[in-house]
Amino acid sequence: MHIADADGLIAMLSRKDSNHEKAKAIIQKVTAHGEKIFFPSTAIAEAITTLQVRLQNPELAKELAEKVAASLLPIIPVDAEILEIAAGLYSPYGSKKHTMFDATVAATAKKIGTETLFSFDRWYRRLGFTLLVDTL
Repeated sequence: MHIADADGLIAMLSRKDSNHEKAKAIIQKVTAHGEKIFFPSTAIAEAITTLQVRLQNPELAKELAEKVAASLLPIIPVDAEILEIAAGLYSPYGSKKHTMFDATVAATAKKIGTETLFSFDRWYRRLGFTLLVDTL
């Protein structure tokens, strides 16, 4: 069982993303091994917002929203316990790239007991996680 960050989800969907080919290889490997990648609900919201606003790709934002509406992605709800763990990992004085969203992904992984993340963000390594890209 693996947890995904928004950057992994975006790389999976967007052919323009610099990590798209790596994301495809990760998905193929995970699927071949009968494993699953789960998406914290906050990572879904972050990915949709990023696609729409920062990447200015409303079509992909809509496609992702439709996948969610059709229950095509395994989603883990973010509850109060996950947010409490995330708040302990979050630092407002750290890099602007390491947000509460990232801390929530890490907290979700900690709560379910996995050490592997579908992300390209090296910050997670400092927290003791393994990135699936490192297993290719």
